[in-house]
Amino acid sequence: MSQRLLIVDVVAARNLIACERSGTSDPYVSANLLDIANRDIKHEKFKTSSKSKTLNPKWGERLTFGQNYDLNNTAALPTLSLKVFHKSSSLVGADAPMGQVEIPLSSIPPDGAATTQWHELQVMGRMRDVAGEIQVTIKFSGPPPGAPGATQVAGSASAENPLDETNPDYEDAEPNELVIICIQGRELPIMDMAMFGKGSSDPLIKAKIKGFKTQQTKHIKKTLEPVWNETLVFQGVRDPSLSLEILVEDHDTLSNDFMGKVIIPLFQFEDKKPLKKWYKLLDSHGNADGVNRGEVELNIVWRFNPDVVEAAKPGGLLGALGKIGRDSDSEIDDDGDEPVEEPVVLDPEEAERQQKEKEEAEAALKKELGDIEVKSGDYQVQVHIIEARELKGKDLNGLSDPVVNIECFDQKQNGTVVKEALSCVFDELFIFNFRNMDKDVFSEGVIRVKVMNANVVTKNDLIGAYAFDATQVYFQKDHEHYRKWVALMNDDDPQDTGVQGYLKLSIQIVGPGDKLKVHDEEEEARKEREAMAKNGADIGAMVIMPPTIKKEWKYVVTSIYRAEYLPVMDQQPPGLGMVVQNGTDAFCQVEFAGGKPQKTKVRTVKGERNAMNPMFNYEIWYPVSTPTATQTIKFSVWDHDVTGSDLIATVYSKFNMIQKLGGDTGVHWENLYGAPVSAGYSLKNTLKGGITKLKNVGEQDYTEVYNTYPDRAPSFKGRILISQRIETQRPKKYDTDEIEPFRRSIKRIPQKAEPPTKLYVLKALVVSGTELPQFVDAKNPLKKKKLQIQVSIGRYEMFTQRAECNKGVSEWNELLQQEMEYPVDTSQIPDICVYICTGSGSDLQPVCFYRMKAKDLLKGHFREPPKWIFMKEDKSIDALDDGEFPGSVLIRLGFGPVEDAEATKLEWEQSVQRMRRRSPYQVRCHIYQGKDLPAADSNGLLDPFLKVNLLGQIQESDKKKKTRYPLYYQTLCFDCDLPEREFLPQVNIRLFDTDLLKNEYMGQCFFNLQDAFVLDNLEDELPDPKYHSLFVEEPGDGQGELLINFQLIPKTRPDMVFPKPESIQPSLRPAFIEVIALGIRNMKPYKFQSMVSPFLEMEMECIDKKVTIVTEDSKKPSPDDPNFLQRLVMPVMLPDNALFATPMALRARDMRLGGYMKPEVGVGEVDLIDKIPWSKTYKPPQTDIFFQDSMNMAAGFVTADGAEETKEPPLDEAARKAIELQEKRTAQVEDDDYVLTQEPLDLDKFIKQRINEDDFGAGVFGALTHLELPEYGGKRKKTADDFFTEIDWEEEVDEPPKYMVNRPVLKSELEEELKTTPFESYFLTRGQTNHPILGNTLKIVGKFKGLIRVMLNEDEPPLLNLEQLLKPQGYKIRLYVLRGTNLTPMDIGFGGRPGKSDPYLKVKLGKEKFDDRENAIDDVTDVDFYKLVEFNAELPGFSQLVISVMDKDDIGSDDVIGTTIIDLEDRWFDNRWQEFGRENRVVPTDDPNNIRWDTKHLERRTLYVPSSNNGQGIVECWVDIMTPAEAGAFPPDDVALPPRKMFELRVVIWKTKDVPAQDTLGGQNMTDLYIKAWPEGCKEQSTDTHWRSKKGKASFNWRMIFDVELGHNTRAMKFPHFHFQMWDRDIIKWNDCFAEGAIDMGFYYRKAFKKDIAIKLYETPKGAAAKRTKKQNKESKMVEVGDTTEDIPPPEEPAETPETEEEAGLLDSALEDKDSDDEDSDAGIGVLGGMKNEEKKRLAEETEKKVKQRDNEQPEEKPSVSFKERVFGIFKRKNEEDEEEEEEEAADEETPPPPKDPDQEEQDNLINSVKQMTGLWDIDPDDSTWMYMDHLDHETGIREPMGKICYSMQLW
Repeated sequence: MSQRLLIVDVVAARNLIACERSGTSDPYVSANLLDIANRDIKHEKFKTSSKSKTLNPKWGERLTFGQNYDLNNTAALPTLSLKVFHKSSSLVGADAPMGQVEIPLSSIPPDGAATTQWHELQVMGRMRDVAGEIQVTIKFSGPPPGAPGATQVAGSASAENPLDETNPDYEDAEPNELVIICIQGRELPIMDMAMFGKGSSDPLIKAKIKGFKTQQTKHIKKTLEPVWNETLVFQGVRDPSLSLEILVEDHDTLSNDFMGKVIIPLFQFEDKKPLKKWYKLLDSHGNADGVNRGEVELNIVWRFNPDVVEAAKPGGLLGALGKIGRDSDSEIDDDGDEPVEEPVVLDPEEAERQQKEKEEAEAALKKELGDIEVKSGDYQVQVHIIEARELKGKDLNGLSDPVVNIECFDQKQNGTVVKEALSCVFDELFIFNFRNMDKDVFSEGVIRVKVMNANVVTKNDLIGAYAFDATQVYFQKDHEHYRKWVALMNDDDPQDTGVQGYLKLSIQIVGPGDKLKVHDEEEEARKEREAMAKNGADIGAMVIMPPTIKKEWKYVVTSIYRAEYLPVMDQQPPGLGMVVQNGTDAFCQVEFAGGKPQKTKVRTVKGERNAMNPMFNYEIWYPVSTPTATQTIKFSVWDHDVTGSDLIATVYSKFNMIQKLGGDTGVHWENLYGAPVSAGYSLKNTLKGGITKLKNVGEQDYTEVYNTYPDRAPSFKGRILISQRIETQRPKKYDTDEIEPFRRSIKRIPQKAEPPTKLYVLKALVVSGTELPQFVDAKNPLKKKKLQIQVSIGRYEMFTQRAECNKGVSEWNELLQQEMEYPVDTSQIPDICVYICTGSGSDLQPVCFYRMKAKDLLKGHFREPPKWIFMKEDKSIDALDDGEFPGSVLIRLGFGPVEDAEATKLEWEQSVQRMRRRSPYQVRCHIYQGKDLPAADSNGLLDPFLKVNLLGQIQESDKKKKTRYPLYYQTLCFDCDLPEREFLPQVNIRLFDTDLLKNEYMGQCFFNLQDAFVLDNLEDELPDPKYHSLFVEEPGDGQGELLINFQLIPKTRPDMVFPKPESIQPSLRPAFIEVIALGIRNMKPYKFQSMVSPFLEMEMECIDKKVTIVTEDSKKPSPDDPNFLQRLVMPVMLPDNALFATPMALRARDMRLGGYMKPEVGVGEVDLIDKIPWSKTYKPPQTDIFFQDSMNMAAGFVTADGAEETKEPPLDEAARKAIELQEKRTAQVEDDDYVLTQEPLDLDKFIKQRINEDDFGAGVFGALTHLELPEYGGKRKKTADDFFTEIDWEEEVDEPPKYMVNRPVLKSELEEELKTTPFESYFLTRGQTNHPILGNTLKIVGKFKGLIRVMLNEDEPPLLNLEQLLKPQGYKIRLYVLRGTNLTPMDIGFGGRPGKSDPYLKVKLGKEKFDDRENAIDDVTDVDFYKLVEFNAELPGFSQLVISVMDKDDIGSDDVIGTTIIDLEDRWFDNRWQEFGRENRVVPTDDPNNIRWDTKHLERRTLYVPSSNNGQGIVECWVDIMTPAEAGAFPPDDVALPPRKMFELRVVIWKTKDVPAQDTLGGQNMTDLYIKAWPEGCKEQSTDTHWRSKKGKASFNWRMIFDVELGHNTRAMKFPHFHFQMWDRDIIKWNDCFAEGAIDMGFYYRKAFKKDIAIKLYETPKGAAAKRTKKQNKESKMVEVGDTTEDIPPPEEPAETPETEEEAGLLDSALEDKDSDDEDSDAGIGVLGGMKNEEKKRLAEETEKKVKQRDNEQPEEKPSVSFKERVFGIFKRKNEEDEEEEEEEAADEETPPPPKDPDQEEQDNLINSVKQMTGLWDIDPDDSTWMYMDHLDHETGIREPMGKICYSMQLW
């Protein structure tokens, strides 16, 4: 590029001002160039000669500019400044100014045409008068390069490139020769200082490539614009990961001096095309530091030369050292490159189309997630593990000892071990609490549920796991998965590829502002049973991953090609003789769902950051079992170290996003962001890093945070070229039975297949900054460090000049511009970052940053206006004090294609000119008032004043005392010069609290003067101001608002003076404030002493005066809850504009020491804006909701229709009889003189009668009345048959208890339903937000209740009838508490187990308390209370009903789990609440035996503690408030639970059949069989062992008895499972469990408990019962009497019949009848177990003879059931059997049966009994059924039939 010069001919001047007494002057001209910030450009300043004693001089001298400044950048042309001086004749005197003129060079023709013109001189400095003109001729030496008419010079960008030659014969050959033509340099720094003149340098170029000999050019003497035109050649260069290092040095005799360096990666020349361009010289590390070191022009090509002989690789020790770190990670061997399909080559149009598809997919995915927003704050995760099914056996006996392990973010908890089970119940709740969790941390969080096999000695084995993304759960309805089945997979064992079992669980996440969802488990279980009935007892409808769909393995394939511009992670101190260079040992890894990461090999690169470009060329295949609830793929880049690898950066992608893109993202760049890494080693940087680490000990490690969560990171850390796709088939080489992640090497991607690129331009017009951080200069402690702005986009960086920081204000006024090459797909362009930097050179350090997306800025097309940006602190550097604001910067940014930049070039040039213009203004800051300011003092108030900073001018407002709502109404005036409106500065307003030692900063806000108003006439009315929110470090983190406005008044001249501003106080009008003071509620102690006699002060500050009214002090009903019960009226002056209305201050004081001390115990405010009648936002009082009849209610009770009844309600029959008997006995005593005392009245029978009449099945006594016990002693003892009742097989509808009939159930508190309350409540606070030691001590200490109204006339009637409000009445309070759920554990769990609590109920109402500590329930998180708590209260009075759930502790005080408060006054005096449930009221006159009170809402109230915003659990309750008369007429509801009942479950294991042989060694084909059985909640029992059973048959006749507790929430009722296990006993080794099954007893349990009856399961119908059964079979065709509910193992195949030949074979073999019984043996202890073989044989022969006499020798065996029925264990009578029974029934109807011989019938019964008991015949015992057993092969997913068990059951 040619040098462009500016030629200025200074011709003459005329009519100059006279400086000598003689009337003449000695004028000369000083000319220099000014940059866009009006600063002198160095080395561009010249003078003419002086002309003696003349006012019309003629010089005719030529001045040439541009030798040291680039005039080719037409976007930032400087200004020519011509100053005329009078040369002083004195040696010590200064030259006198005569005038000046400034000529913008943008006004000079750019084509080189000369302009000659006279210019009028302007005032300069302190000149008062000026006169004369100056004539100059100005022209450029030529047009800028690239402009029309520009001539081409050697080495220019458009000249023919001598290296542009291609040989088609070697088009596909890889390059092996690098050729560099060093053309020229420009603007090089001066290294050799001259005694006279500017000095020069002797520059030369050195070219370096690692592993090759350094080459250099000759040096050019004494020039800063050298031209070399030398060619340097490196042969044998093949590795594209290498970099070319160009070093420019100043030649000296002893040692050369460093001038600049540039590092150029070789991969950009891989296309073998020459590239000629200018390269900017950087610092010694190859990094930009804002210093101008000049540029060099190079022409480079990397080509293939067939004559090049490949250089031998270094061997020996040198070669070994060169391999240190490179490819050091060899966990998996790679056998060379695999034949991988090359990526598709994209043209720019195709790249834009793919970008559009990606944006559409992102929008579709966002739409699926809905409007749910993830926020930072407190989170709670609750995981309820319910039960597991069909787990894989991990122990040698075929079973496992399952235990659940939960990994939730960074917390872990373990459950309880269940011994020897494959299907088991856990029923454990795990609660994880997270305080102040960042939304980025939550968004990337994973909840991993693992089921482990517990081992005593060895490590626990993983059975299976399932993972959830936290966001996947949070985006569900109610933020939960409820009672879902998930399939467990084993990711640790690559050989376990199938489903390892099923787990039923619930997960719920409660975030900021969320409420815990509470379910009615009994209702949900009923719905599940109904859903299962509709699905044929299939649980598929309740499963996240339907178990009938086989899980499919897919692979996320991440292809990793290369990285660019990674940070230098290994930096060595200079001068210590280290052999190893700076560099990075980079590797990548991929993780999914919290599984084991898979890594690439380590690639080591050496050198500076521009050389950190490793080539990976690896693919990582990561298996994913689909469908999956985890979507996050975590890709990270690391630096390998022996002591521990360092994380460089992390990138996240989504599995479902790849699917939406068609399963392939294509080759694309992923930009890396993280914490900054020091650019070079220095002792200062090392000490800084160490100090920062020490400061962060015990706090959050922001380096790790930034490296893990890229959206929060401040620094660009390079980019990496990858692609991701989803594959279903592995490569043949890796296609094995094992499922595990693997890596393989791939070929290097050709450059043409990389994302297509185009040229972009980044422009930044950096104007100024305010409230910038100030740093003390170590060299001069009295000065502040200079600051500079860095603007970067990826590797491209631009710097402003360093500027002074004056009171937090800096001005740069610079235009930065750079051209760059990035992908067409704008989503792959790095973010644009703006930094505030301190220091220079190697000490340069960015301390604050701002990030924005490049694609967002692209939308502006370089037309975005300047805007103020709020900076953020880089907390990994931690250069700012806590709470210090990082500053704001006014900047105009533009980014886009080159054509867009050219189209707006003129606009940006004009913007630069406007930025330079200044005009005088007076800026008036109108400060009105503050609102809700943060409490800074211990009394809950502060002493506020404001500091206003405009361009370094700081003024303070007045100081106010003890208020959070200060009134200022003052105007501050600033006189200053301001730029044009678009560049107007930002004013900073800071709030301080006045303190004795140091004023305390409390917050700030900014006002952009672009929003200021300008009035044509200063006497015009000011516009309404607006409130501005305060913040501390970033918007949203502060409290309070300021009502302010700014006014701009232009000046016609700088010294113009304006009159004093008029007052801004608003006009006022008289009004009255009516206060109906009810009282203060729940007042906390002050200084450890309870209240004595509090009262309330109410104060209004009416701008010019204060008005105060005071209530009477009161201690009734208690000092903590005093009633004032007063109506007070306050005369006030309120503003006509309600915007300026000040709040009424509340100050609670306490009378102590007889009134000598009146401390302030609480403060509050009442906002009046919405209460002023003339306000635009006026809201009239809600008198319609206020209940007006409380006085009448106190006298009697009201019927359902509202009619009033008498005080004494009518009595029912039982009560009347009792009263009559009592009166009769009283009369007898009065009439008989000999009777001294009355015989006590026995009321038992009356109570019993009342209970029986009122009983509805609930309560202890009510339940006992239904229990009929067997009678003994003198009467016939009932037989077993008397206890059994014929069962109605229809499932009963669960009727709610009587107290819940027609009672509404709310999801949360009633307050959310009502929204408003009849009374107004105002919280009273105490404490401060920023205590120096304790931090935030501000807390609510009570609340004032009352009604407040603004009246226009003092004589207006009261708002309410004060008679009923100001006279407290007595009431009966009935609180019904049913249960507490999801209570936060308070006791620590040991060994990682979840903690639990020992909860009990504690209720307080004023002085009355209820403490149920003695009934605390141990170790639960859900507790049944079902309590009635009754209190007496006066309202108004004690109104705060405090319900606390406590945790009982044996040591120390009990802990509060959580508390909720119900305000009784807000309910009783609310007309809406009074009407709730009144339609269900039944008064004694209507039905004395069914009396019922109003059905108030059942509430689910959240429990809270002061230390957390999360709920600590839920309590279900409702409250009744009744007058004494109503309480006497309406008895309380009986909410006691029905008592639990003990039942006896009797089980008989009769026999088995079709059991596969387990002992096959030596051809035995036998099984030493025994059966284990147990109901859930009981210990298992075993039969005896049937040794050597053959052909699958065994006989036991074994009785088992289990005690089962039934009732509300018992384990048996919640999980009504009965388990069977088949075992093979071994003498030498362990016993083997080879089959397992379970049936659901829920139907029978519910029937037995509700009906209180004994049930015989599977009863064989006889006599009339048999006929009824046949009739029922005829009507229903099928009766299900077995397991019909949900908790049955899910089937792998849903079909009713086997669909494959393999299944059909298994079914046939399982159902094949075994007719031969001669080899069957019985060695058990059953009924015939003690008989000898001879006796058995004889008995069998006799029985066989009797049997032959019958027509049917052997009963026909029951038909076999279907394949699905056997899988589930459901027993159905088949249609074929029904048809036969119908035919038999029809035959019986046509032909009456012949009469049976009683002897024959008895004989038949005897024979059948013997057959049943011996088990030698295939005769099913009466009242028995068969349980089909199977075993799931987890390898194949096929269920193998394992025989069946014949059993009977009875429930007593």
